[in-house]
Amino acid sequence: MEYDPIGSTLYAACDDGTMLCFGHNKENQTEERRIDIAARLTSISWFPSQGATGYADCFAASCSDGTLRFIQKSGTTEKTIQAHEGAAICVKWSQDGTSLASAGEDGEVKLWSRTGNLRSNLASFRRPVHSLSWGGNISSVVVANGNQLCILRTQTKGERIQWEAQPKEKGEVLAVDWNGQTNKILCGGEDHCYRIFDPSGLLLYASAPYDDVVSCLAWCPDGTLFVASSQNKIELCDQKGRSCDLQLLPVGSIANMTWNPRGTRLTGSSIDGVIFSAAIVERVIEWKSYTARLRNLNRIEITDCSASDTGRVDDVEHSR
Repeated sequence: MEYDPIGSTLYAACDDGTMLCFGHNKENQTEERRIDIAARLTSISWFPSQGATGYADCFAASCSDGTLRFIQKSGTTEKTIQAHEGAAICVKWSQDGTSLASAGEDGEVKLWSRTGNLRSNLASFRRPVHSLSWGGNISSVVVANGNQLCILRTQTKGERIQWEAQPKEKGEVLAVDWNGQTNKILCGGEDHCYRIFDPSGLLLYASAPYDDVVSCLAWCPDGTLFVASSQNKIELCDQKGRSCDLQLLPVGSIANMTWNPRGTRLTGSSIDGVIFSAAIVERVIEWKSYTARLRNLNRIEITDCSASDTGRVDDVEHSR
């Protein structure tokens, strides 16, 4: 599940080999369409908006048959590559769109060119790689393998950085996300906790255990917030790991969460096929004697605290 580069349409891969697309028409009404991909997708990654022109209308997809596919937003498959033995689990474009990283059940982490040519085998592990994320530049990728995190260099032959992200006896790391703005690495897994590390492997924060595994997590694009999910639960936290809000959702285990490019909306899906959407409210901006507070998705409360007009409150209503 991922938004297109401008955040106007949400694309969600389905187990039946199709993809659901959710957008808005001219009357601001939600429109849904289904695209037949004829393959079971495990993850998708849109070509970044700052990349080369001519590629922005396509995304890369990893598939359960071990292939990577380059697909137009219309659903037309441009190219199919046999990339991994077993399922290809995850795929991700670099920030500038010059490289594509993939990982799979075979434990291989590979680097591909924009046109789908293999550049290098970055690493080979004995266990499946469940998740990967690019760093703040295009020279490093962090991958989750077993109970460890490993930073791989994509442009130099420098030594990899590897450390235990959780106790070995408590299972595997299932999700990792590296934020380019704060340069912090977020991970979670079968030990029921989420943790924040710096790129050297120094632990910055460890949460209290949830009742179930941490199935997925995602940084907000600006790095000020992140979300972590477990069974029927989503927690919003600041960049230091402190909880800001906790939402209980009767949707089962959450399989995927993604922010829109502006970081104003969060969308997720569960393994039971439920798609949900959320937005951050109570954001505050101050200017001179005025304070603007986002009360809900349609209402901004503006307070004037000047001496001449103490306590005056105005509301701005908008359909979006």
